[in-house]
Amino acid sequence: MDRVQQRLSKIEQVPPDELRKTDAGLAGTAIMVLASTEHDDIGIVMDDRNAEETIRIVLSNTYYEEYIRVFGIWDLIESIEQ
Repeated sequence: MDRVQQRLSKIEQVPPDELRKTDAGLAGTAIMVLASTEHDDIGIVMDDRNAEETIRIVLSNTYYEEYIRVFGIWDLIESIEQ
């Protein structure tokens, strides 16, 4: 996770200790929800672009990447309004 924080720090141009902390365990929770329901896929809505990117990185190149989608709340609201 340190690499993710460093990468986000460079993208955001903020020192790593000033980034909002993200619980990457949310990806694990999403996997448990997906596995324990009859849904084919699920979505996570985030209001923090750092958290959104972290969750995407955690899920990338895994079996679940295709089944768990991560949305930014403002992008989702804009999409719904259209």
